[in-house]
Amino acid sequence: LRPLGALTALPKEMTWGTRLLLLATLFPFVSLSTRLSIRRSQSATSGLDYCKADPGVTPGPLIQQHRKHGTTVIPYFLKFHKVGGTTVMLALNSFVNQDSTCTQCCGQSVCVGQPLGCTGHKSLVIMRELLKHYKPQLLNEDDPADPANLLPYAEREAMLKSLQGEAGPALEYTSWMPASSTEGRMYIITVLRHPMERIRSKYYFNRDEESCMLPACIAKSVTFLEWLQMEKSPGVTSGKSSESCCEYTIGLGGSVRRAKVALATLFDLVGITEEMDELLVSAAVSMGMAFSELPKPDSPEYTQRNNSDNKDPWTDEEWQAALELVSDDT
Repeated sequence: LRPLGALTALPKEMTWGTRLLLLATLFPFVSLSTRLSIRRSQSATSGLDYCKADPGVTPGPLIQQHRKHGTTVIPYFLKFHKVGGTTVMLALNSFVNQDSTCTQCCGQSVCVGQPLGCTGHKSLVIMRELLKHYKPQLLNEDDPADPANLLPYAEREAMLKSLQGEAGPALEYTSWMPASSTEGRMYIITVLRHPMERIRSKYYFNRDEESCMLPACIAKSVTFLEWLQMEKSPGVTSGKSSESCCEYTIGLGGSVRRAKVALATLFDLVGITEEMDELLVSAAVSMGMAFSELPKPDSPEYTQRNNSDNKDPWTDEEWQAALELVSDDT
């Protein structure tokens, strides 16, 4: 089978739903997240931590938060790399009228006032620590996408807030959590992408990113195949290897099995990049927002990091090398 882009070459009478179902039979994360999403309605590569702003940096003002039925909806978006997450992050921040700099850093040091959300890559630190302490179980082992598997909100809230008492790496990213259910309700969401396309996007993003320079961004000086071979070699310096090979499993419990359980038991909404419109509409409905507040398909929120036009077609060698590299995430 060819990569995701080749789905367009399938028979015209085959619906896109059928095409994605075909793809899902090969990739369990895509399979589970597709059913879950239907069921439930910048420099990191440059070595600079944008969440530790210089004293002279003044983030934008916080605006009054969105309230649904008298309760603040506070997004916790588990943001993986190169999944279209910036589009989701900006939409969620807009939904709740929050300053992007504050929420993408999960309240770490650059907020004006009380942060009310966690929508950036620091969210991965929180989930990794959470799943070190807790091992959720499926109520229905035969069907991970059964709605009965989603844990009650109070239980999930208690798990997350327990990190506020732990002297671990997640502690500095917990100030956004509501003190009580009367102050706000966390809305837990993530988006996944076909692992092969995610890693290809990472290479082309690093290659095009102006702030990412050699030697950190070795993608600027090697071919995609050479980069794939370097990424799967021990001790490479071409990037964070976990971002290439296995970010889903590392971020969601350490194995495909545990990752699928985490998705089924902890998240209000799980979407896939290939169905971004459906994800954003589902999030808007769940958070009580009008469709008019969704980003337009031609808006910067949708297009600013789209590097599809810069990608060369897959070769057989690249496809095989990438498949081997992301085997832990499929």
